[in-house]
Amino acid sequence: MTDTAPTPEADPSAAALEEAASQQFEAGACAKALALQRQALGLHVAHHRLADQARCHLSIGYLSFLLRDHAGAHQAYRAAIRLRESLKDCHGAAVGWERLAELHQHMGDHQAALHAFDQALACLRRCGALKDLGTVLNNKAVSHREIGQRAQAMQCQERALEIRHELGDDEGLAASLHNLGVLHADAGAHEAAAASLEQARELRESLGDRSGLASTELHIGVLHEQQGDFEQAAKAYEGVIAACAALPPHDGRTLAAALCNLGGLMVARGEAAGAMPLLERARGLLQESVETPGLAYVEYHLGLATIAQGDVDGGLAALTKAQDIQQACGDIRQLSATLSAKAWVDVRLRRFASAEPLLRQALDIQQRLDEHGARVHTLRLLGDCLAGQGHIEAAQQCHTQAEHLAMLLSLPLPSADAQAGRPDAAPATALAAVNGVRRVLQ
Repeated sequence: MTDTAPTPEADPSAAALEEAASQQFEAGACAKALALQRQALGLHVAHHRLADQARCHLSIGYLSFLLRDHAGAHQAYRAAIRLRESLKDCHGAAVGWERLAELHQHMGDHQAALHAFDQALACLRRCGALKDLGTVLNNKAVSHREIGQRAQAMQCQERALEIRHELGDDEGLAASLHNLGVLHADAGAHEAAAASLEQARELRESLGDRSGLASTELHIGVLHEQQGDFEQAAKAYEGVIAACAALPPHDGRTLAAALCNLGGLMVARGEAAGAMPLLERARGLLQESVETPGLAYVEYHLGLATIAQGDVDGGLAALTKAQDIQQACGDIRQLSATLSAKAWVDVRLRRFASAEPLLRQALDIQQRLDEHGARVHTLRLLGDCLAGQGHIEAAQQCHTQAEHLAMLLSLPLPSADAQAGRPDAAPATALAAVNGVRRVLQ
């Protein structure tokens, strides 16, 4: 929980409080641990021990984060950074900046996360902490990916991979290989993705990293789904769900991701009723994550499942909740899918005027993120929407553009691996099809 031990001259009572806090943390009593850390901080403040204060603030920030007090975590991390910078402790300041970046990532504010990661990198370069540099680059790449900056994400991951190879850091190497696999999958390079994820899986298995292994197996399932192998995808998700039973409660996001993805897969296969318990369980795991992408993913799939069972108003309410969260935290990667789903319902209900702006916004996002397969489905739906309003020529233009794009995506390429987003790879149901490839929430 803490990055260093109390200084030798620290008040024995403060040290005892911090030790008791660590014991409570290990027992899972985060609220009690937080109260003890705050008491210890008060003693360090009274004795003007800046280094001990900084350490306590980091622990308070992490405990607040676990207790979903994001404002409290932000305040504590900022205090730790200010103290470490006043002490000219570059490495300690870097730790604070990285913790702050991870908090922003969790909340879906990836622009703020990138700024914090850049501050951490600057601190680490000043003190030559090569191993930590690889970790920050690895984590920074995640934010680049989430806002569609794949080239920047790949550069970060490749540099992190080089550093970890040089250092012989197998744990870090596994993380970089995992994330490279995710990036390759995003770009449709399925063979490269499978190779990287398999290497990550083998490394994590050899290291006994059960939490990391579950996350990698989750993304192997996503890769199977992207390739249209839904049976293998379902098996992978089911395996992750079973494996998560042996993981600590704070790994709940991996379990929620597997439940959500399996539920979404079942909805796409016309098994909405069977998907509901999985999605409701995922929602329960994330119910206190008010404005984070994970909960939005679950609400999105609950919306699809609810609509598929005939409850249109209930489904639209869930989709609107997903949209609100995605807009609040800047998660544009999934926002286009939610907009398209809502528009599809409006088109079916002949509410063409309300559907059109949703579809145009979705197309703009898909263009920015190079999601060409999703654009095919959205263009077709926009054509139907325009035709319903009597704009026949504009509707024909949309349908023609969609068919040209679909033809380009299905042309043979130098590598058969580079055919991501093909129209025939979309989920089976009409509602799911307008959204293209689904996203894992983790």
